[in-house]
Amino acid sequence: MLHTPSIRETQKFYTEILGFQVAGVWPEEGEPVWTRVQSGEVRVMFYHDKSETGPAGCTGTLYFNTPDVKGYFEKIKGKVEVLFEPHETSYQMLECAIKDNNGYVLTFGSPTEGHGSGG
Repeated sequence: MLHTPSIRETQKFYTEILGFQVAGVWPEEGEPVWTRVQSGEVRVMFYHDKSETGPAGCTGTLYFNTPDVKGYFEKIKGKVEVLFEPHETSYQMLECAIKDNNGYVLTFGSPTEGHGSGG
């Protein structure tokens, strides 16, 4: 579960830009303090705590397997902060990375043809 300064802005980013759906929100009335967004089987939860005043932070990256990294990147590239464009890695994955509206790093990847063939 990741902290966000704004549940509504995070819902908007994940639904309107990344194509996720809101799968849960609490409370349903008034200003929400928790939400879950999902895309297929992928689910990410966010919470808002007024006592946390600093920027959202995470030392890692959230990694999403996606079947068409290049196509997905083309849909979102002008709407997000791009960290790196799709490229083939030495470990035979096609990957790109962006930052979400909170500053979290999101990496999208899919195996290349040679993935898993020794090494």
